[in-house]
Amino acid sequence: MSDKGKKMNTITPISVNKDKYKRINNLSRSNSQNISFKGAVPKTIISQADRTIMNVFENHYGNIGNRVGKKLGKLYTEKEIFRLASRFDLEKGITSIKEKSKIRSILENLMFPFVTLPLYAGSWIAKQAQKIPSISKQAARVYQSDILRVPRKLNELDAETDIIKGMYNKTSEAVTKFARERGITPEYLLQQLNHADDTPEAKQLVKEANAYIKENLYKIGNKFFDKYTGNFNTAYERPLNRIVTGLIPVAFLANDAYNLSVLCGDKKDVSKKEANDRTRQEITRVMITAYIQLLTFGAFTKQVNNIPWFTPLTSAATVLFSEIVSRKRLGRPIFFLSKEQAKERNKANKTNNGSKNPQITNTKTEQQSVTKQQINTNSKYLSPDDSNNSIFASFKSSTPDNNKEAAQTKAKSNESPKEKKALMNFSTFKKGVAILVSAGFIISFIKNSSLTKNSQLVKQIKNFGKFCSDKIYKPLAFKDFEISEIEFKDIMSSLNDAGCKDVATGHEFIKRKYEKVTGNVIKMYKAKLSSSSANETIRETLDYARKIQPDITDKELKQIEESIRTALKISSTPLSEMKFSNVAREVLKISTKKGVNLDQESIKSLHGFISKKLAEKSVVEPIQIETKLKPFVDIVTEPFKFVYSAMRLPFKLISSLIGALISPLRNKVSNAAIGDAELTKFEETAKKVLSEIFGEKFVEKQVKPEKLSQVVFANSMEQLQKKTLSYRNAKQAYEALQSSAKEEEKKVALETLSKARHELELYVNRAVEKSFNNVTQSNNKNTDLAMMSKLASSAVTSAFLVADNYNMVMLKSDGEDKDGAKEKANERIIQRLSALFYQALFINWFNATFRSTYNSSLKGMTAVAIPNTLTTEILTRKSIGMPIGRKTLEELNEIDEKNENRTGFAGQYFKFMRLLTGKKPLKDRLP
Repeated sequence: MSDKGKKMNTITPISVNKDKYKRINNLSRSNSQNISFKGAVPKTIISQADRTIMNVFENHYGNIGNRVGKKLGKLYTEKEIFRLASRFDLEKGITSIKEKSKIRSILENLMFPFVTLPLYAGSWIAKQAQKIPSISKQAARVYQSDILRVPRKLNELDAETDIIKGMYNKTSEAVTKFARERGITPEYLLQQLNHADDTPEAKQLVKEANAYIKENLYKIGNKFFDKYTGNFNTAYERPLNRIVTGLIPVAFLANDAYNLSVLCGDKKDVSKKEANDRTRQEITRVMITAYIQLLTFGAFTKQVNNIPWFTPLTSAATVLFSEIVSRKRLGRPIFFLSKEQAKERNKANKTNNGSKNPQITNTKTEQQSVTKQQINTNSKYLSPDDSNNSIFASFKSSTPDNNKEAAQTKAKSNESPKEKKALMNFSTFKKGVAILVSAGFIISFIKNSSLTKNSQLVKQIKNFGKFCSDKIYKPLAFKDFEISEIEFKDIMSSLNDAGCKDVATGHEFIKRKYEKVTGNVIKMYKAKLSSSSANETIRETLDYARKIQPDITDKELKQIEESIRTALKISSTPLSEMKFSNVAREVLKISTKKGVNLDQESIKSLHGFISKKLAEKSVVEPIQIETKLKPFVDIVTEPFKFVYSAMRLPFKLISSLIGALISPLRNKVSNAAIGDAELTKFEETAKKVLSEIFGEKFVEKQVKPEKLSQVVFANSMEQLQKKTLSYRNAKQAYEALQSSAKEEEKKVALETLSKARHELELYVNRAVEKSFNNVTQSNNKNTDLAMMSKLASSAVTSAFLVADNYNMVMLKSDGEDKDGAKEKANERIIQRLSALFYQALFINWFNATFRSTYNSSLKGMTAVAIPNTLTTEILTRKSIGMPIGRKTLEELNEIDEKNENRTGFAGQYFKFMRLLTGKKPLKDRLP
């Protein structure tokens, strides 16, 4: 059912002999897939192959399918729209929907800021202007003009095409998956679903398949009721995020450049010029990066919205490109300069400038002049920490004299006897990473080793963590989901009134399947099997196997035990949704592959026994939803979670690398678990060692559980409870006036009710439609993507900034001071790691705390990104005593002196930062 070809979803016009061109899908290897438009405009009909899939979809979401089909059919029949659309091909009378080519996507996004976006903005303005009585008619004519209407329709056509494709593909996937589980072909299952044989077995198969497909489509169709899913196109969210988070720091960086110029003794107008230069450079860099991201993400929209790692890698690639281009444009070196390259560049600069070499200085005045020139020349490329940690300290030691040895002697004589090297340097950083990696391996071994698993100390640590989570955090952040029967019926009634019957039916189906009613309150539950209960289930199953088949061997019993453990791992989702019979079926399937010989009667009996025992041993836990306090609790807890994650990062990177290296062994171990492979003695030993260090999950492949139906139900009810409130209130107000003689009030109430019903219908239908669009709608947690993308992009930028520091010293020393260049590069590495820590901390803090707001829309993303960026810029400067606004030299000296003389916690903090970074007082840093 995969999308392998570009052309998909055949539409056959009625004027063509459809029998001549009718194509039947081969579901297992088809390169083109037909699509149904039941209810579409009369000129469009569908092939029989289309109906076999879409009829299945329409059994569950027929109203949604018809609605989308009609809209797409209407757009399809507009000749002008069809002619301009890039999604259709007409061959031999058959119109086929196809994937948009990468070149077409790039060209469209290339023109987006200059053509498409202004036209969209014009449409929005014209639409809003229609609300003004005096110009409503003129605004309507402008709104319906071809120049604005055609781009809107083409955009709508793309969206509806992706939705209808998603409906088709998701239904096909569910059909194929169920067929494989039952050991039948998708073609046979489709035949039965469309016209079941008149046998009890076929009818039962259709009943079970429909329930399975309905639940799968339910989980997909309610995706956008989940506040953790990005309600936008990531291809637009990432460039917009780059603009928002990139332009806000411009003012801060301009102020940094101004203050740095002031410190160098420049006049006010020169300092302003430095600030303006920095502003222009930063704006250009941010906009170029955002534009490149718009092009690249737009060309790979489907991958961006579906593959989590694609976005950060692409972001890093675009930043890499912009960093290289900006340096080439400014004539700056990209890689680390050698001694010869530094000399050649200085010689070229001397020739171009027609002046004496500025590197040769013999007097203090000349040294000061050179230092100022160096700072002025490079200040607009520096980040906030430069002016505090490296720049002023570095120029004093790296400014060359005619004689390098004399310069070093002079620097040594000027060094204060109390002055110490920074505690945080590249050497201590490497040692710290080594310690964290070693500690990670030790803790992991203690946690997973069979020698220490039963240790009382380990149990006490786990129990303490569980106590903090269960008794402190969870009660404040989460609550059991529950909804009254009356409230649920009111919501379902509202959905039916608004024409959303299929959506209501889906919720009622899940409610009946998983509810546990206490009085008039509906609660949703999931099953959980503890390790002790699993072991007990295994023991009782083996005893039962001996009972029903006395001649069973110890080897076969061992294989059944392994099969149960494997099935419980790979069937975590069915187990969580209480489909115990599926787990039991998986046990028998694996056992058969391992060579366990059971007769049909024993298989049936053992299947029932395992299903029953799993149901008995599983603990039923309520589904929980977030409380209103959770964002405020997370404000306190997220920094600690982040620090813990940051400390584990080196170990996680190393373990991930090891995991990549042993992936062949991991795959073989997974296959061996279900009887498809055998391990050698060496592989068995390697598996045991790796399991002792990393745990079983690291070695054996795990199937990632899908989102539980109960969780989807809880999320949907939470949102629909809010969204149906206006309609329910309007309905109640209208019904209250039915016995009244106030006709005018009745009329107003009826208009209000109609408006509320229409808005509810639009909201619900669009939410479900967008849920099936896996091309231009995000399927990822964009708050997490923002963190990964920022770290990936900053890592690339950091590499260039380290090279800048190295090259700066090499150029100023005419290639002589290579040791000094390495020292400054090392300092820069530490500074960037510190800055990345703060950035990641605040991004994680804001995005995790206000996750639902961020994911709700592009406006919500912007609303979270703005305070996040402002907080990061302000606090990272405040943390190292750096001024926020533009200051005079006297004010800068006063700020520095105040920081040096602080007492209490603030004083201890600044002393610690000075010890950590080797920061000097301002008076000691200036030459």
